[in-house]
Amino acid sequence: MVNRFAQDISGTANVDTGEGTVETHLRSVVYLGRELVTPCPYCTGDPVPGDGVRGGVCVFGENDGESCDSAAVNFTFPAPGGDGHSLDCFPSADKNVSGSGLRIDITQTTGTVSLPAGIDCGDPADGLKCPCATCVPDRQMPCQANADCQGLSHCPIGSCDLVPARSCSSNADCQNLGPCRRKKCKLDQTIACTSDAECVDVGPCNRGCTGDSSVPCASNADCVAADRCEKVNANVPLPDSCGTGAACVPAPDGQGICDPPVTETFCDAITRANGRGFISCFSNADCSPVFIGVDAGNCTLTGDRRCFLDPIVAQGMPDPTRPIGAGVFCIPPTSSAGINNVAGLPGPGRVVNQGYSQLFCASDPSVAYIPGVGGCP
Repeated sequence: MVNRFAQDISGTANVDTGEGTVETHLRSVVYLGRELVTPCPYCTGDPVPGDGVRGGVCVFGENDGESCDSAAVNFTFPAPGGDGHSLDCFPSADKNVSGSGLRIDITQTTGTVSLPAGIDCGDPADGLKCPCATCVPDRQMPCQANADCQGLSHCPIGSCDLVPARSCSSNADCQNLGPCRRKKCKLDQTIACTSDAECVDVGPCNRGCTGDSSVPCASNADCVAADRCEKVNANVPLPDSCGTGAACVPAPDGQGICDPPVTETFCDAITRANGRGFISCFSNADCSPVFIGVDAGNCTLTGDRRCFLDPIVAQGMPDPTRPIGAGVFCIPPTSSAGINNVAGLPGPGRVVNQGYSQLFCASDPSVAYIPGVGGCP
């Protein structure tokens, strides 16, 4: 995934306490991975990440073989062991499955944020809820509630009921089309007639909202009901994967875990840096080079299935120089049904990251500002 800013970043910050919020509007371009253990191109051989010197070489992708400066090291991918990653090493354009990018809006804060499950999803008989869905009529717009979808549908130019070829914006446009001259209504030559009476009324003007054509409209104001946040169908999105009769409860690390536990099995030779498996398997054969491309060991590693709690919570932390920002948000679907199914899209996302800020005096930008003290000339 390559994130681009769709708008300028905005927000607020208290330079003394380190409290603040940052609002970002992204277009996140999603690419198919090259292979399971190497989802992204990477920058190898760079001795000092982030120093501005392209001391490494891109492996795979659009810039394969070109020099690069790695921004940081991911200790999981490429697996096993990881390597450097860099914006100098872009994915191949032909693997894009999201067009100009998924619309993702995130407000990160140094406080606490939460996202409840309030959208009907799954089988209606189960009464289950999901935190995210997509808007009607724009299915590429993620949403948490109907309010996120307002203003998307509109009342279009309609057509006269008796003559669909005649466009109209009100009932008046479908009336007084005569007189009848030479077997055609004078004001609309597409309408045949034998008398003036046939040119008086070809209405009413039928118009339905673009979000829901069953909602009649005379103006955009009538289409508020057509702007809705709802599931796509009975299978999209699905509630958490804990299964019937199981719940999502807090795990010791604060994340969600299924209760009663749902055990998953993984290949044991290639794992994440924290030891958790990521290559699912049912037998040792699933871990063979025939399927993975490398020998992933045996199907012996187990782990409890994770899930999102309701509500999904993220916790930030204020700090004048190293604040931690937290955000929860909804992610729209890609154009790949396979990716959507595996990733659970549309669905929720959570991000917690740490920034670094340096403060300087407005009166003299060469002088550092001391949080809580000042010290400016």
